[in-house]
Amino acid sequence: MLLYKTTSASEYLRDRYGINRAPSYLQKLRVVGGGPEFRRVGARDVAYEESALDAWAQLLISKPLRSTSEAA
Repeated sequence: MLLYKTTSASEYLRDRYGINRAPSYLQKLRVVGGGPEFRRVGARDVAYEESALDAWAQLLISKPLRSTSEAA
């Protein structure tokens, strides 16, 4: 199991999927919900599994489209 801290998770999403989400935004999503699943590491730290980042990224990416009219 490969775990990423918040900054590394942000970089992973950018490098692998082109999804730009700042570490502060991922922190906000941990509070309000809607972000990738995470794990607590000790009392204060959190980490994201690579598979959780991949699953969340897939929710943000549309299926392949042939025209902009398909997006609706």
